[in-house]
Amino acid sequence: MVKDKLYEAIQRARRKSTVQRFVESPMRTMQERRYILYVISASIAASGAAVALRLGADLAQVGIIAFVLAIIPPGFYHLQETTRIRRMEAEFPALVRDLSLSMKSGMNPRGAIRIAAQGHYCALTPAI
Repeated sequence: MVKDKLYEAIQRARRKSTVQRFVESPMRTMQERRYILYVISASIAASGAAVALRLGADLAQVGIIAFVLAIIPPGFYHLQETTRIRRMEAEFPALVRDLSLSMKSGMNPRGAIRIAAQGHYCALTPAI
């Protein structure tokens, strides 16, 4: 009976539209579906180009502005993700060391992970 409820909850979550998921958690949605960031960025660039053309800007300037507006958001997102992953990779050896020491002392893997989850591993802690 519990499995049926869990299965139904999973099915309901899958039925949510991308827009609903984006409203609930924008960063998580962009991590799962990276194309959303590019769609948003292109929309911003097109809007900026339309406004600039409406104000009478030169076509070359509009092209440059649109290009910059299109590449800056994905660039910042990629930089943030790369930094987050590097921080997690830097803390991973400490986590493995602590797990192995706990298991060498006679603890089962489940207990070792439970103890490690209480530790502080900077960016890796939420993932544990």
